[in-house]
Amino acid sequence: MKRFRELYVIFNPAAGRGKALKLREKLRKLLEGCAERVRWRETERPGHAAELAKQVPETSDCVVVAGGDGTVNEVVNGLLGKNVPMAVLPVGSGNDFARAIGVPFHYRKAFEVLCRGETKRIDVGEVNGRYFPNALGLGFDADVVVESSKIRRLRGMLMYLFGVIKCIFRFKPYRVRVRLDDREVEKEILLLTVANGVSLGGGFLLTPHARNDDGLFDVCIIEKMPKPLIFWHLPKVFWGGHLKMKQTSLYRSRRVVVEGHAPVPGHVDGELLGEADHRYEARIFPQALSVIWNAQA
Repeated sequence: MKRFRELYVIFNPAAGRGKALKLREKLRKLLEGCAERVRWRETERPGHAAELAKQVPETSDCVVVAGGDGTVNEVVNGLLGKNVPMAVLPVGSGNDFARAIGVPFHYRKAFEVLCRGETKRIDVGEVNGRYFPNALGLGFDADVVVESSKIRRLRGMLMYLFGVIKCIFRFKPYRVRVRLDDREVEKEILLLTVANGVSLGGGFLLTPHARNDDGLFDVCIIEKMPKPLIFWHLPKVFWGGHLKMKQTSLYRSRRVVVEGHAPVPGHVDGELLGEADHRYEARIFPQALSVIWNAQA
């Protein structure tokens, strides 16, 4: 196991709706046991993780993000450009980025990955001025992000599923024009995902074959369908069965421009990007971020 000279820890006590706070002292003790110095920082408000990431000294061996996908997203937005790798202790609700780099969800097993210290460089996406390491979601799943944020008594997959069910009943399709590297399509969609990782929403495998180091987005478009069919087909996204549906189209592209005839809601890594935007332009930055990953996954 690697022993670090200095770790810079960004801990989100609100992550996982109470889960992170319960683990705070255990995490702190583990990290202090594997480093000569631990700079422990806690987030206090939305956007604070990005501010803290900008303050990371170049002397740190690693930035450890103890939180969920939203915290990871903020840290990436503050960390890019620094020559310091990022590690994740996933204690959030979704943890899709951790899944993409093979990090187990149990904090002790995630700590073991950190201690092995194996690094790789991954791609990072950018949309409308916001960086994202995992995925941009437009349409239905952005509606689910809005609805899930109102749910207080659930977390993780149950929270997302409850949000999904509520959104199905009031769903209306979005007509969009999509420009990719080598083609243009216009469709009425249920959802559109521009992904660097394999999943979003806490385990929906919309782009199960995506690689975060190939310099390309995986783009999944699911076209509109009657509400009973949404209920029928929804479980397929847990194992990738939706890829065989006639309503599903897959593409790979370095640049994706989506224009809606009406406002289209969007999110990045589970964080709402906007509800009234008509246009999203996403591009990829290959090998832009160094991460500690699970090479044994």
